[in-house]
Amino acid sequence: MFRRFIAVISAALVYSPSLNAQIVPTPVEHFGHEIGADRNLADWADLTAYFERLAETSPRVVVDTLGPTTEGLPFVMLTITSPENHARIDELHAIQMKLADPRTISGDAEMEQLLSEGKSVVLITQGIHATEVGASQMSANLAYELASSDSEKIQEILDNVILLQVPSLNPDGLQWVADWYMSNVGTEYEGAPLPWLYHSYVGHDNNRDWYAFTQDETVLTVEKAHNAWHPQIVHDVHQMGSNGARIFFPPYIDPWEGNIDPALTSAVSQLGTYMAAELTGQGKKGVVVNAMYDAFSPARAYMHYHGAARILSETASAQMATPVNIAPERLGPGRNFDASKRSWNFPDPWEGGAWGLPDIVEYQKAGALALLTNAARNRRYWLENFLGVNQRAVAGWEAWPDSWVIPADQDNPQGITYALRALTMADVEVRQAESRFTVGGVDFPAGSWVIPMTQPYASFANTMLEVQHYPDLREYPGGPPSRPYDVTAHTLGYLL
Repeated sequence: MFRRFIAVISAALVYSPSLNAQIVPTPVEHFGHEIGADRNLADWADLTAYFERLAETSPRVVVDTLGPTTEGLPFVMLTITSPENHARIDELHAIQMKLADPRTISGDAEMEQLLSEGKSVVLITQGIHATEVGASQMSANLAYELASSDSEKIQEILDNVILLQVPSLNPDGLQWVADWYMSNVGTEYEGAPLPWLYHSYVGHDNNRDWYAFTQDETVLTVEKAHNAWHPQIVHDVHQMGSNGARIFFPPYIDPWEGNIDPALTSAVSQLGTYMAAELTGQGKKGVVVNAMYDAFSPARAYMHYHGAARILSETASAQMATPVNIAPERLGPGRNFDASKRSWNFPDPWEGGAWGLPDIVEYQKAGALALLTNAARNRRYWLENFLGVNQRAVAGWEAWPDSWVIPADQDNPQGITYALRALTMADVEVRQAESRFTVGGVDFPAGSWVIPMTQPYASFANTMLEVQHYPDLREYPGGPPSRPYDVTAHTLGYLL
């Protein structure tokens, strides 16, 4: 069931930021401990109850239940912005939808009005891998600060940004991991791996589902967050191994998939570098960019084909909520950097020592706030960049065909049905021919499906339908191929 929790303030009261700060419950008041404390994990029931309390006490927060998870838990999204923006949220949404499809804009005057009045829309997704426990815990701290703080920095964010926050992309796994971990605290099994997959069907690879759309949680996020708002920025918060950098931000290493607009490549790189500079300037050691992760597979990056800059952050892990101690000699070479040495993309190495959930939550929250600050201060840039990406897609790239055609007379109805489902779920426009037609001397029967390549999400269609050619990257000139990070091909015609 779809639920919407809206802050209820007595008509006798006039909202003021200071009053709001007094009535919004702190995480300690709700959970009984600091979020991110060692050996403590809030479960999904406690987290969702806290988000509802924030919505009841702060006019900056609305909580939506988008639907049920695979195991029937509520899958929730917070919308956080200023009360003034909430009051005109439908109007701001309409502006965003017009910028997402330039064909709907009537002329330069309307375009200027949209750019002047629109807000940066940011989607933060957390906890897709349930054993990467920090992000979903951090979500409560981030939501609290945005719901209650009177600082100029937070006010600037609230005035200029509409934040869509998904605290967990895998609530079922979060609940299982929290139950398992907390039941073993103080025993020899504290911090031991969960002895079953932390998703009912896909385990760890639920973040490879962003074109096949096989899981309920993916479908809810795509249909009711991505497609519902088409954000300009998406921040996907993850954790990685313990023996390298403390946190990663883009730029990504090569390769980038060739159907991604170059303006998004540049936008991702500048935003990730900004976030890295912010954290390094705060004295946080071990921040790395341009290392480990590439931007080739759409299985991880739906948003790159829908006008948004995807910022992946990866924070070093502990033993779930149990702290670890990393000896300096365990820090060493990684992909495109060495965790034991200073370099341009790793300017302030972390030298080893104690590392735990408090550190993870602190680094992740600092990264999220840096991203939101950039989105607020550069609101006009993000709207113009988003519009430009969509305008170029609507005009059609020179490298793209005029259209793709899926013939109707194939003996593969299941494959065609699934391919069409993938395309249309991704907001790709697909048309069906009413009569037989001929293109380039090839006859196509009535009922064939045509995907015109002059539409906002043509880049998604092209990368799903063309044959991939992974670039020939070498470890050094004349040397062996560089090992790819991830999937190197995804052509629907071959897969299906």
